[in-house]
Amino acid sequence: MKQNEIAQNILQSVMKEIYEDLYTYVNCGELDKTKGRQLEKYPIIYIPEIKQMVLASTIVINCRDEEEIHPFLNKCPDIYIQYKQLFLLLGAMKEVSCDAYASVLFSLSKVCRSSSLLLPQEKSDAIKAMVYFFKFLTQQPHEANINKNHTFMLSENFTLEDARNLIVKNNPYFQKQLEKASNLPCLFLIGFEKLQGQNLKKENCIDGLQLLPIRNRPYLLTDIVREHVVLENIVFKDGRVSRQLDYFIHSSRFIHGFLRLIRHSWRTEGRMWTSTEEVRLVNHLGNITFRHATGIETLLAIRPVENGILLNEQLVENTNEARNVHLEQNENNICVFFDSIDDTWFEDVKTKLTVHLNGIVDKCLKDQNLMRLREIIGMKDSPDRIGWYLSKEKIEEYGSPVDIQEAVSYPKPGTFVPKELYPFLDNSYGEIHEYEYKFVALEIEDPAFDDYTEGDTAEDIETDLDPTYIFVHVVRQVDSDVKIPLFQEYEIDDGTENLHIVKAYQLFKFIRKKIKQTEKKKHSEKKELDVETQLMIYVRNKPEDEVKDHLKSQSLKATFSEIKLCLQKAWKQPEVQKRKIVKRLLLMWHPDKNHGNELFCTKVFQYIQQCIRRLENGLNLIDTDEDESGRSSDRNSDSRSSEDFWSSSWFGRFWERHETGRQYHEQRYRNRSYDEFDGGWNARGTFFAEPESKPFHYHAEARRWLKQAKSDLDNSTLSLQRKPNNSFNWVCYMAHQAAEKSMKAAWYAKDANKIHTVRYSHNLNSIASGLGSGIESLARSLTSLTGEHTRMRYPDAFCGQRVPEEAFNRQIAETVVSVAKQIIDTVQSNYIR
Repeated sequence: MKQNEIAQNILQSVMKEIYEDLYTYVNCGELDKTKGRQLEKYPIIYIPEIKQMVLASTIVINCRDEEEIHPFLNKCPDIYIQYKQLFLLLGAMKEVSCDAYASVLFSLSKVCRSSSLLLPQEKSDAIKAMVYFFKFLTQQPHEANINKNHTFMLSENFTLEDARNLIVKNNPYFQKQLEKASNLPCLFLIGFEKLQGQNLKKENCIDGLQLLPIRNRPYLLTDIVREHVVLENIVFKDGRVSRQLDYFIHSSRFIHGFLRLIRHSWRTEGRMWTSTEEVRLVNHLGNITFRHATGIETLLAIRPVENGILLNEQLVENTNEARNVHLEQNENNICVFFDSIDDTWFEDVKTKLTVHLNGIVDKCLKDQNLMRLREIIGMKDSPDRIGWYLSKEKIEEYGSPVDIQEAVSYPKPGTFVPKELYPFLDNSYGEIHEYEYKFVALEIEDPAFDDYTEGDTAEDIETDLDPTYIFVHVVRQVDSDVKIPLFQEYEIDDGTENLHIVKAYQLFKFIRKKIKQTEKKKHSEKKELDVETQLMIYVRNKPEDEVKDHLKSQSLKATFSEIKLCLQKAWKQPEVQKRKIVKRLLLMWHPDKNHGNELFCTKVFQYIQQCIRRLENGLNLIDTDEDESGRSSDRNSDSRSSEDFWSSSWFGRFWERHETGRQYHEQRYRNRSYDEFDGGWNARGTFFAEPESKPFHYHAEARRWLKQAKSDLDNSTLSLQRKPNNSFNWVCYMAHQAAEKSMKAAWYAKDANKIHTVRYSHNLNSIASGLGSGIESLARSLTSLTGEHTRMRYPDAFCGQRVPEEAFNRQIAETVVSVAKQIIDTVQSNYIR
């Protein structure tokens, strides 16, 4: 630790000398803005807090700590503040702005361009960037200046998308109707309600979006969706009412009153009234017609967005809606369809017209003036009153925001890690830094540790070889003086009532690794794309290449010494813990998982095998004289016997099962679109901390609960068969327990993330709710026989002198056992695999 501090201090001093020299050139005029641009593309500013070099363009001189998003937007380090003019010359920003956070989102999109899936901290950073983007956007007095040609924003599925491909939900009715449709050809902007606690008002954010340049602006839902009347269903009625409305809306009294009200409102706001505007409004009123009809029904149409361009309208199925009043606009023609079957029909017509007419004047009518417009529309039977009414209302004669609090979205402790994040779980081990504390996974089970029989099918592999992880929050490092990083202890919050202490070998970080992917083009043309990784999601100050360099720089002797200590300590642990430690070592050092460092890792992996062999045979580990060429004195047995031992040992079988399962799932996730995952859930959806997140099917735990349920039922059946038997209440109680545990098994299989809602419940009806009508009906039947679970055990559940033993007889017990068995059988067939 002290050596690291010394190194950091030396680096800070060196960078300070460099900045001092550059600042001298600035003062003497030899380094100007033109020459400074040549350094803009190089990370030249050192940030001590994250121990990382960053581009000057990510530095903000005047920035609060809570406004930083490392490493994309950084406050100018206090130790270098005297060089702020130099940093500005090199591309730093003087103040934070919406453009600064647009740049953060742009940078995040580049990091994630190999996958639409955001990792937990990427998601957290993106949410924070969105919050601050809208904070500063809503403070803009004029059009915002965005330097990038493309602005990236979060979609409602928490993917980063080009803003021109996103839709803002600004109409609740359209939004609700579109939810009825399937395969909707649009992607929505993240809901502003997802940014709760920031005092950002939805209406202000939507207004702020209009300050963005068109190339950076998402579309509004009302820009792309229209409601069309289904003419095939229309039956026209008496035209006298329609003609009366036509006459009124085109009358000089109404037109004059409407223009007078609009002109008054504009002049009050300081806007100039022109004859051109007057002609436009008169022509618009002349294009309004009315149709009295029945069978009015509407259907939504949407204009899909592709690469920022609106395509032709498409009708959206299943969005039919019966209407009493509907206003249809096609180009310049406006038709109001209405059905007078309801006494309130004219009130609905007034509302439609008021909203429409206010819309054509940029919604300039507010509050009282808007109510005045509605009032004069209602004077269809007495248009002469319009002028008098406006004069009485003192209408001129016609001669004519945001304090912000940071809220970061973290994975909720205790929720299950989605399987699509498994490839990002890092098998290496090391210190967990404080900024990583809320983005860690805990392995709670690995079925590959269990016994295995040959001949398992691919379905068996999928069933039995999935490890299970939950998100946890690290609270603190228990003891910082531990010499072996693998055994470092951390206190964690796993979502349960109490905190727990676990070892590092049980915890996993998420790291975005370098990948190389081949993109297939048309006509079988292939193009290889090197996907650069600009940062590792959690260990941000240690890019992946630096980790490899660290492994290479470590001598074999030092590595062997560490491995020896780990394994010696592992063999003193309980069997399950021992296997977890060995698994971590095998996964970390296997040459197939260390591309570019295969030779070194092969030697280490072989040494691990040798050590395991000795320990399994009851032998002590001895110091090796392994040299850098990899030759060891501890190789007395031939390679064949070593291979035979490895293949026949638990560790060899584990590795085989692990690799088989890994390859199976890699192929599964590679070839299937995200839309195919589990019941059609869309992988663009959230993976943590959302009300309707993707279900997590914890089949191994479901089987465990069902096993106990069957055991309880067997004991209940045996007790029932015993004669004589006066304890039928206990027979019922054990059957009740069997039913309860089997339904909880079903919840683990259906969605383990929801088990917390029933985990501590003993109410069968509550537990069964959501598991299907069959199980719900059986649960009601069983509850009607037993009552609450306390009734089978405690005398105070009864009035008077009666006790549980007297309340249950053989007939009731037989029925309860039978219903419990039906519940278990239904759970077995519908949920357990």
